[in-house]
Amino acid sequence: MKHFTAEELVAVLTKIRRGVALTANESETLKLYLPLHLNSDRADKMAKLVEDIRNGKREPLSKKERIMMHQENMEQTLNNIIKQIPQMNDEQFTETCNMCEMLRSQIARH
Repeated sequence: MKHFTAEELVAVLTKIRRGVALTANESETLKLYLPLHLNSDRADKMAKLVEDIRNGKREPLSKKERIMMHQENMEQTLNNIIKQIPQMNDEQFTETCNMCEMLRSQIARH
């Protein structure tokens, strides 16, 4: 998978801010750099799942279940970010760009 440069990342986030649709490749790549951003229902569900596993009420997730959960979480994160970015003020947008860039630069090092 191709990674974004710092400039490409800002360009994609700016596209979202302007209401321009992303390509499928842009969306998939952007997911790599987004901090987890779930709805409260989803976060509560995950917390309950972890609690049930810790208390022995449920078996740990299988590899397939972990992959599916991760994909669902990243899709929800992308959708939440796409909804929120156009409503952000300049300071919030800059903070979002900085958070995504921190993740991008960490991934780029590996």
